[in-house]
Amino acid sequence: MIGIDTKTLKSLIPYGGFFLIFLGVLKLTVYYNAFNVSINHFLELSEVVTSFLNDLLFITYVILGTSLFDFLLTNDYDVERRNEFFNSYIGERKLLRRMKFAAFRFAPIISVNIVFILLLFFNNTYFIRTTLVFINLQTLLQFLLLEYRKKHLEFYKQPLSPSLYNSILYLIMVLILLLNNTYNEIHEVKESKKFIRTSFTTEKGVIKSDSTHYYIGQTKNFLFFYNEEKKMTTVFPISEIKQIDFGQ
Repeated sequence: MIGIDTKTLKSLIPYGGFFLIFLGVLKLTVYYNAFNVSINHFLELSEVVTSFLNDLLFITYVILGTSLFDFLLTNDYDVERRNEFFNSYIGERKLLRRMKFAAFRFAPIISVNIVFILLLFFNNTYFIRTTLVFINLQTLLQFLLLEYRKKHLEFYKQPLSPSLYNSILYLIMVLILLLNNTYNEIHEVKESKKFIRTSFTTEKGVIKSDSTHYYIGQTKNFLFFYNEEKKMTTVFPISEIKQIDFGQ
């Protein structure tokens, strides 16, 4: 990956499987918690990783695209400015002054925040709200990463390696993008009624989705149907399902 040397990448590979399992569990837990389901009781380990393959492809495209874009547009002057900023940041002992340095560094993000906050007054949509939340979350995590770099230098008497720094940055990007995708999926199901035309057949008859009672997903062995009025999810064993129809 761009910005990570081979040695660091090789040292991280053994943890890749655990990280993928963590991401799968995180996505499923966040998604199904929105429908009052403790999904861990209905999962098999083999289906955890496959649960977010579409997210993984999207995240990979975004990270590679932004990394390549940054690589192509960054010049010696930009690198020098970044180094000057960090040297000034770690040399400052007072937290409030470091926060001012960070605010100046994140000025473009702050400007975007102001724009989105103004938009909220005129068009309070889910897209604007979630974008605002995740922009600020990413900014907060980047600030904490700066603080970690400072503490690392003070404690170990040597700077955090660029490869390790970039690895942590990629990790933050992956988590933010995954959570963002997951909340978008929750919105599509709850608000946009993505599965409103979905129905399935059991031994007792046909169960159809409507605006308040609808299919929300399934695992290898179970299917989940949510009752919006009662805030309750019914779990059907897949063995009882004869047919599932997904409408457009």
